[in-house]
Parts: sequence; C-alpha cells; structure tokens
Amino acid sequence: MKNMSVIFILAILTITGCKDKIIQERNFMANVPVYMSEEAFENAIQSMPAQPLSNPGKIFYKDQYLFINDRLNGIHIVDNSNPDAPSNIAYISIPGNRDLVVKGNTLYADSYTDLVTIDVSDPTNVQQIDRIEDVFMESFPAFENNYPVYGLKDTNAVVVAWAVHNVQERTELSSTYDYGRQCIDCNWFLEDGVGIQADGPLTTTFAESSTESNGGRNASTGIAGSMSRFTCSANYLYVIDQWNLKTVDMNNFSVVNELATWRNMETLFPYEGNLFIGTTTGMLIYGLDNPAIPVEISSFNHMTSCDPVAVSGDYAYVTLRSGNACAGFTNQLDVVNISDIFNPYLEKTYSMENPHGLGIDNNTLFLCDGDAGLKVYDIQNVHEIDQNQLQHFNDINGFDVIPTQGNLMLIGSDGLYQYDYSDLSQMSLRSTIPVN
Repeated sequence: MKNMSVIFILAILTITGCKDKIIQERNFMANVPVYMSEEAFENAIQSMPAQPLSNPGKIFYKDQYLFINDRLNGIHIVDNSNPDAPSNIAYISIPGNRDLVVKGNTLYADSYTDLVTIDVSDPTNVQQIDRIEDVFMESFPAFENNYPVYGLKDTNAVVVAWAVHNVQERTELSSTYDYGRQCIDCNWFLEDGVGIQADGPLTTTFAESSTESNGGRNASTGIAGSMSRFTCSANYLYVIDQWNLKTVDMNNFSVVNELATWRNMETLFPYEGNLFIGTTTGMLIYGLDNPAIPVEISSFNHMTSCDPVAVSGDYAYVTLRSGNACAGFTNQLDVVNISDIFNPYLEKTYSMENPHGLGIDNNTLFLCDGDAGLKVYDIQNVHEIDQNQLQHFNDINGFDVIPTQGNLMLIGSDGLYQYDYSDLSQMSLRSTIPVN
C-alpha cells in the first residue's frame, strides 16, 4: 500500500509538471529611455556657440544680456544692448534645465535634480563652478503621449531624453487565461542590441515658469519673468521644489533651510521684503525678516489653477488659466488687495482667454493671454482695468514678459519679441528672434 501511494503521488507530479508553457511575444512602439552616465552628466555643462531658439521657456534679464531657457536643454545668451538688433551670441548646454537666475557674474540653474553655479563673466566662455546634488525631486523629460514608456531600469545613470523605438517583449503566461503573467525577457531591443547612451551635449525638443516690480529687480540680480521658480534676496537664493521651498546660502552655496507648504508651488515673486508664491490653489505670502528662514504671513486661496503672480503697490495680480497640468477650468485675472499684508482679499476679477505670464511697469500691466496675444492695460484704477486696455497684439502666443525702461521683452512659442512702449499710445514691435 505504501508503494502504491508513492507511485500515485509521482504520477500526479508528472502530469502537472509536463504542462506546456505559453509564451507570448509582442512587438510595439514605445518611449525608450536615453541614458547619460553620472560622470558624463556632471560634466555635461558646456559653453557652446550660439544655437537657434528651439523650445524657449523662462527668461531672465541682467545688464545688457537676456538669458533664455531652452527647455530641458540649456540657456541661450542674447546681447540685448541694442533691442532693435539683438544678437544671439552664445549657448550653455545644461541637461534638464528649466529655471535660472543671475547674481553678479554667477548664473544659478537647475540640471534635473541638481542645482549648479556657472561663471558667466565671459558669456562666450562660461565655466561651471559648483554643484549641489539632489536639491530637486527626480523628474523625467516629457515623452510622446501616443506611446507607452518602456525599459526604465534601476540604474545610476540619468534619463535625459526619450527615443521612440520598436520594442520586442517575451512573456510567459501561467494559464490560457493569462493569470500570473511572468516577464521572461522584457528588455527592449534596438538595432544595435544595446541601450541608448548619450554622454555628450543634447539638443532635443520637448513640448511643455530684488525688491521692485517686474519679477524682483536690483542692480546685482537683474529681472526675472513672472513664471520663474527661482529668485534671490540679499545673499539667499529661493527655489521651488514642487511643495517644498528651499533656501540656499549663496555665500557658501549650501541649502540652509527647507519648508513644506503642502501646496503645489509654481512661481516666486519678491517684493518689499516679502516673497509672493503662486501655487495651484492660491497665493502664499512669506516674510523675509530672517532671509534664511522665510515665515508664512498669510495666504489667498482660489480654485485649482496655474497662477503666476506680479505685485505693485497695494495689489497683487494673479492669472489663472485652464488647459494644463494644473487641471483648472478658469481663465481670469484676479486683483488681490494686499494693503494689509496679513489679510489679503480679492478686489476684482477680470475674464481672460488663457492668461500666462505678466509684468508691471509703473501703472502699466503687460499680460500674455495665450492665443489671444499680448494685452496692455492701464491699472491706475483696478476696478476698471477692462475699460482701460491700451494695446492688443493678437498675432502672437506669449508665455512670459519682462518690461523695463520702455522696452518689453516677450518670450513665446514662436520666439523672442521686443516692443518699444516708451509711448504707450504708439507701442511698436522692435525686433524678433524666431524659433528655428
């Protein structure tokens, strides 16, 4: 009987063990990661000859130079000593760059997760000075939405781009009902059989943000656009890392403070010793009595939307827009009364088409309203802004502006536009640098 039991068990095991494996093979197009080694990434910042504008983003103006971010790729340097004939003179390759600010001869920029400093005393031959790793949360470049992402691996290399390639995948199914799918060989395959490696400067295109008005201005730091996530005051640099506000001591180049706002922050605007922060759910106001440790003073809440902020006098001007990652459905300009900095409140709302960046010079508001173009308003009476439109240029799609000394610098999807507004009644286009 004992022998019979053993034979029976062996028979059962033999039957179950001889079941055929089901192998599924698939071929499809996917976004395949392009990797750069850590060593190459840390040495990828290079001074290069001038490059055509490709995918312009944030802007910064200092002295005679205009710095234009090329999203995720680097920064163009334009000699703007003559706004009627600007000269694109140099390019800095910075993988993963989105934001920048310049103080003195030092440019501060993000490079994916890192914060770097660059000597721009000679704009045509810049030199990397220092780097702080992991200041920002890990983020990936934009990818082609029509295809899945495939082939990400746990590696010390950095994903600097995506390439759409044909992918082959072999999968074992544990049953005909596809329960317990197990990947046998889920690596992606290219013609050369190896991963894509990019250990040099990239030029890639992806679709896709100091105490006065105009983005925070003083003699040493220049002027940022309203979409900036970087700004500085005294000897401190403030940077946004999603819901974290980080303070960097610019003297010894180290992060000295980090605070969580628990809001999705987008833009920074310094004004009269305070920091105005645009978030997807409202405007935050932080005091800089101790510039190393910003302290929240008050907040103004609104429905979920993207919202750059510009401040002048007793009012903050906030644009809300739809059709973006902020998931908002509102397109308007909010005028917020900040005469009592501890109790801001909504003064007036104006309907807009799709407002983005904005800038203020004295009593003039310059506003980028998406496909509706550039709009210029007299804001002396905040209750009648819509009745005091001075100019409307509807043939451009603007992203952000910097107005200063009668010259307006506007960056948009088609490139750089400059307007002479010394006479607002005859405001005119001075020059352009188009996107290639």
